[in-house]
Amino acid sequence: MSSAGPIDRPYGTNPYVGYDDPNGQLLFELPDAPDKRLPVKERVVGIASGTDHVTIVRRALVGGTPLEVVVGHRQLVVWHKPGQSSAVDADTVAGGAEVGTIGVFLRVVDGRRLRFERGDDGGFRDSETGSQWDVLGNSVAGLLKGKRLTPYQHLDTFWFAWATFHPDTDLVR
Repeated sequence: MSSAGPIDRPYGTNPYVGYDDPNGQLLFELPDAPDKRLPVKERVVGIASGTDHVTIVRRALVGGTPLEVVVGHRQLVVWHKPGQSSAVDADTVAGGAEVGTIGVFLRVVDGRRLRFERGDDGGFRDSETGSQWDVLGNSVAGLLKGKRLTPYQHLDTFWFAWATFHPDTDLVR
């Protein structure tokens, strides 16, 4: 559905069709030469703790085991679950390519450090108690049912955006 708004813009349409292409062109020039470790529009997850910065290549998480990462002194788990479309791929969000959802959480619940694996239902399971976890960090079954992982701030973005502000970032492929 598209309608013209008060500034005569076609609301409901995507002005960035195809912007998800990692090797595609940017809409503007970067102030400095882009970091060549990844294509400029590679989707990444950026995590910071103090002066420590870690970048995780998003596609490395797809279909895989949740990733344990330490940023600063924070012990985190990062996971991906399918079911979300890209807002910058097609004419409409619904028509966008599957990109999924990312979750980043502290791995400690009630003083217990947990390790995670992918569950049979597409969710996640901790190895210590066998509890089931959803993409939002809620335990939905098992010994820890009703508990919640503490979300950790992260940025789900393109490589050029994260690397421009955090050029010293460690890269996890």
